[in-house]
Amino acid sequence: MSATAAKKPTVSLVISVWNRKDDLRDNLRAIAAQTVPADQVIVVDNCSQDGTPEMVLAEFPWVQLIRMPHSQYGACETFNVGFASAHGEFVGILD
Repeated sequence: MSATAAKKPTVSLVISVWNRKDDLRDNLRAIAAQTVPADQVIVVDNCSQDGTPEMVLAEFPWVQLIRMPHSQYGACETFNVGFASAHGEFVGILD
């Protein structure tokens, strides 16, 4: 196989969020505008109360949303939940 015909590696992006709806919207819009799209985008919501998960479901149906049952998890735990769902050869962390 030639270098130009080489398979493109797959990329998963993991975002951990808590009550940052507007920032997350901006982030997801920027991800959607990339010339080379990610193969998977995972948002792990730490039980936001500001409408964050509802916004993701309504505006970004291509995003995999994971809702934590309460907000007592730390960032390391929520990122690990996202990593466990990632299937890309490379995983990007967006915070």
